[in-house]
Amino acid sequence: MSWGGIARYLNKFKIIDVPEKATRRHFIDCVEKKTGVRLKEKDIKIGNSIIHTNIEPFLKTEIFLKKDDILKDLGILVGSGVITDIR
Repeated sequence: MSWGGIARYLNKFKIIDVPEKATRRHFIDCVEKKTGVRLKEKDIKIGNSIIHTNIEPFLKTEIFLKKDDILKDLGILVGSGVITDIR
């Protein structure tokens, strides 16, 4: 009997461990630390492990320039693989 199949199945539920509101706050803190830009919680949506921002284009550019660093720091705070992309 192989446990690999069960491990892959249970891996899907890692995302459920971190509440969305806490993830938003951690994202806001990471963005502020890396870019100096303070976002509002209402401008951030999370779905399918992707953070969607509803902000001005020049602010999005600042975030995208530091995207890898932000995702790395966020992964440390909320868990690797919980958030995979920023759009």
